[in-house]
Amino acid sequence: MQVSGNTIVVNTPPPFGDKESECVEINFEKKYYKVFDRISKIPHYYQDSLTSPAWSLLPDTILVLNEICQKATAFYRGRYIIAWFAKNIPIQQGPWLYNSLPGLILKIEDTRNQFSFVCRELIAKPQTEPVFIEYENAEKVSKEIALQRKRLYNVDPLSSIEKEWGVTMTTPGMDMNKVRKKRPYNPLDLNN
Repeated sequence: MQVSGNTIVVNTPPPFGDKESECVEINFEKKYYKVFDRISKIPHYYQDSLTSPAWSLLPDTILVLNEICQKATAFYRGRYIIAWFAKNIPIQQGPWLYNSLPGLILKIEDTRNQFSFVCRELIAKPQTEPVFIEYENAEKVSKEIALQRKRLYNVDPLSSIEKEWGVTMTTPGMDMNKVRKKRPYNPLDLNN
């Protein structure tokens, strides 16, 4: 990067441009979750209440990692989802905010084939270190502000960085009069 006044010339993709920067901490006991993100100048987080999908249990089964998994469906946070849970593993959790089935969710996807989580390995070992370490000095913001930042960052990362840092970004050979190509934004939670 080259910096001149309020202009930054970027020779590489912006930080975290191809990696997810979001971490979710869930407290099932107290029914809340926190979403941490580092896309802003200062890492931030918001907290929201945790709800459970209204599952419909079905008799269908599949094998995931040699575990017999039963099918469940629900409409949750704007998506129709299909989950496969292992009743032999009495943990009522799964990826992201999916929870409250009578067994560990080993596979879950939406009916529009826009996302799919599949467990690749099961390891039984006692937890000896924290699963999640909060981003240092994370600022608490409202959910609305966090989601606005996330949407802008996903649709137009350069505009997001310019807005947060108060700078103008250029790339060598980039025509500043040409409209930047916007990227699609498709979050798991469509209710926002």
